[in-house]
Amino acid sequence: MPDRFMAKKLYFSMPRLPVIKAVSILIVSTIAISDSAVAEVLNKYCLSRVGQTEPIEESERVIPQYPIPPFIGSVDNLPELYRKSCNAFSRFFDACTRKTFFTYSSTLERAFFQGYRPTTWGGGFVHLEISEEETKSVPSELVNSGFEEDIPALNGVLFKGRFKKEALFYDGNEVTDLSRYFSRPREEFHWFFKETSGNRLFLVDVGTRSNLSPLVMELNPGPSLISIPVPDDVKNTWLDLLSLPNDSRIWGITRNNILAEVEGKLPKVLTVSSPLYIVIPGFIKPVDESILFEVRNEDTESITNYFLRETSPTANCEIMLDEEQPVLLNPELNN
Repeated sequence: MPDRFMAKKLYFSMPRLPVIKAVSILIVSTIAISDSAVAEVLNKYCLSRVGQTEPIEESERVIPQYPIPPFIGSVDNLPELYRKSCNAFSRFFDACTRKTFFTYSSTLERAFFQGYRPTTWGGGFVHLEISEEETKSVPSELVNSGFEEDIPALNGVLFKGRFKKEALFYDGNEVTDLSRYFSRPREEFHWFFKETSGNRLFLVDVGTRSNLSPLVMELNPGPSLISIPVPDDVKNTWLDLLSLPNDSRIWGITRNNILAEVEGKLPKVLTVSSPLYIVIPGFIKPVDESILFEVRNEDTESITNYFLRETSPTANCEIMLDEEQPVLLNPELNN
């Protein structure tokens, strides 16, 4: 079957596992909030078990595909490239597979296409960029790299080096190797791109392959990267970055911690202890302006939804988050 022709990554969430509908009793180090006290903490954040959710629609789980750009028109108009080295003998016996998969940047209005040209003896790998004006080889730094993300906010495209995993930004004229900002060898930096709802851009390495703490770096105009430190004892875990609607502050969620951005760092504001652990919901989302995450009890398999939100008279705050004194969330022992 022919390759798909669009360069859009598919995102699937993990389904929620069947659970016993039991309510865990939790011991939380926090202070009761009266109506008068709420007015003093309007700019702070809290957790609540009260909130509404709705299913994530199928269309929201998969990034939609877009039509072939008009200057290409049809995959039949792509240059004749093959998946593997293809010599004249193989082509004669129709033993070569034609490439039809390409990636497209609407920001640069260019398609990126790579494969092997047909030659007499085989070989001939090329990496092309195709625009309405011309078809040419990509800059040498991008050859055999992978298209990672189209970034309209920075007027360019982010690529990942195929072997050394460099972070390569291309504005259509120049390539910037962002790997020089990495605080660890690029071979050990297995990064992914993340854009929060606050329209901030990040490269993140969770560090699980090298037993290191996650590395969070914000991508800014220039382009350049600025490191956002994570506590040293947060390691060997997944990490997701999120932001509340209409709020640029970033939050980090790991298996055992909630992190909050404070003065350019991501300190812990909540920790859960075994047998509890945090799971980001798969197919549900909050209806109000909050961040939803789940705390699961590994022993009972019960799940409790928590809503991270700004405090207000109607926020139903149960757990206040303090950047200077992290909350410990642990299950109460049965009598």
